[in-house]
Amino acid sequence: AALARDMVPTPPTWGSDTPVCTWKGLLCLNGRVERVSLPSGKPPFTGTVDLSQLPSELGYLDLSGNQFSGSADLSQLPSQLSIVYLYSNQFSGPVDLTNLPSQMSFLDLDHNRFSGSVDLTRLPTKLAYLYLNNNNFSGSVDLTQLPTQLPILSLASNKFSGSVNLTQLPSSFEILELNTNQFNGTVDLTHLPKSLQTVGLYGNRFCGSTTTDIACSVFNLGGGCECQEKVVTCPACA
Repeated sequence: AALARDMVPTPPTWGSDTPVCTWKGLLCLNGRVERVSLPSGKPPFTGTVDLSQLPSELGYLDLSGNQFSGSADLSQLPSQLSIVYLYSNQFSGPVDLTNLPSQMSFLDLDHNRFSGSVDLTRLPTKLAYLYLNNNNFSGSVDLTQLPTQLPILSLASNKFSGSVNLTQLPSSFEILELNTNQFNGTVDLTHLPKSLQTVGLYGNRFCGSTTTDIACSVFNLGGGCECQEKVVTCPACA
């Protein structure tokens, strides 16, 4: 019930005299809350959420498609939490990705108002999906120490800037979305994983040319860049 203290409206039956495991959106196992699922409320839930008040045995959290606002403190999540959907809300402020639960495999924060820089060098080793797109994140990004099992990373539609190093992506990497940011410089595309299916680079300020050993069809280019015969050419660097 502490989780819903500042939610509007309070989820149906929450805080009532009925057993917690009968409350709407909760799923229990052996009397302990294992899932909290309150997506796309009708009407949407508003207010703030104190993520430090989540049940200690929680493994799944879905608050997506609402209008929650305020900060989202990810540094004190339950140790067994593996799947988190917070997308399509109005959360704001910085996000700490350096103290996520070790079991975390899926984190979706897209379409919010988060801001500040992000540290991608200390992500959980089991992380398989990370969506940070459509926020207001800024600063540079270090892609050289991503989890070895991570196949999908979306940083699209933010305000990230600086150069990017793509020479040490995980060997099983499949989808990388860097599009619609402020990245610049020449990108080394000579050491990309053979497993890559899509690399979104459009909407940035890349320049110069480089060879690549994967098919041109993998690249989603723009801004005057093109790929022919495994050579990616962008406007000349100033």
